[in-house]
Amino acid sequence: SSALLLANLLWSLSPSQQNEESGFDLILDIGASCSTLVISDGTKFWHRNIPIGGAMFTRALSKEVKFTWAKAEELKLMAR
Repeated sequence: SSALLLANLLWSLSPSQQNEESGFDLILDIGASCSTLVISDGTKFWHRNIPIGGAMFTRALSKEVKFTWAKAEELKLMAR
């Protein structure tokens, strides 16, 4: 599953990239229609699928500022 792949990614991070302060690390993978949250303490991992994705942000941006889907998607991808 994608959660297992993300957990493996967390575990493969070097110690300098891990969060030593809290003891937990997390990754949020935002997909088009669904996102996956993975939290790990270094030995176990917890995950949840969240029914919110990038397309929902694009749709909201498009509706709110009355842009075409393409323009809203471009703005979303440029945001940092």
